[in-house]
Amino acid sequence: MVDESWGAALVLPCLVIIILGIFLPYLVHRRVYHRNPRLYGMRTVTFDEHGLKSDSEIAHVEIKWTSFEKFEETKNLFLTFQTRDIVGIVPKRAFGNPATVEQFRELLTSKVRRH
Repeated sequence: MVDESWGAALVLPCLVIIILGIFLPYLVHRRVYHRNPRLYGMRTVTFDEHGLKSDSEIAHVEIKWTSFEKFEETKNLFLTFQTRDIVGIVPKRAFGNPATVEQFRELLTSKVRRH
């Protein structure tokens, strides 16, 4: 006769590991976000032939186009990837009109590989 308590003893830790694997990254990111509100505040980003410049209350950053591996476009966003895990998000609503969205798309296409 097989002792059923062994099955429960194995299933429970596996379920805990699976649940932690799903929710832990979300909880860690949420904690970092709420502990560092200045890092995620408003910023002004400008793009030109050389790359982008980002200015906020606490920082000035310049990134050359060669730093980007690829970009993707969704219905509402441009996503610029420096690595698989480091992604810049550019909302299309930040542009004044469809013509400037198209200009930015053309700039990205000329400088960064499209995925």
